[in-house]
Amino acid sequence: MGALLSVSNFGPDLSAASAAPAPAPPVSPQAAAAGLIDVRTVVPDAVIDLRYATAKNFVGFPLYPADARCLIHESMAPGLATAARILRAHGEVLTFWDCYRPHEVQVRMFQAVPDPNWVAKPTQFARSHESGLSVDVTITGVDMGTDFDDFSPRAT
Repeated sequence: MGALLSVSNFGPDLSAASAAPAPAPPVSPQAAAAGLIDVRTVVPDAVIDLRYATAKNFVGFPLYPADARCLIHESMAPGLATAARILRAHGEVLTFWDCYRPHEVQVRMFQAVPDPNWVAKPTQFARSHESGLSVDVTITGVDMGTDFDDFSPRAT
């Protein structure tokens, strides 16, 4: 697993506490050098529900460590902060299901579902989730019509 996801003693806080969220701990020097930041630095009230750190995903077992963090490329920060601010004004909060993804995880996903219509084929170049430039995000509590990782026509 990539060192960029690893962190000790900082699991996600999924509670809906009324107190202000705790600040996100710093990312590793390796993550910072890659331009990655914790999404909670720009969306402090984000619900982090990294499905690939659990068995509730299309492969049926965890692909990330239980203490994985939602890291994004810093270039995504302004857009996500704006979206969260607009939604917050309407009483809504963002839930993040996936963020930065190590290359090894992308390989394992494609091995499980070798269909580029559903899972990006890994290449030698980091792109999308592998560079922190994609997130799987929803509005907390909103029915999107399918669950996470639905590879049926209903999800298209």
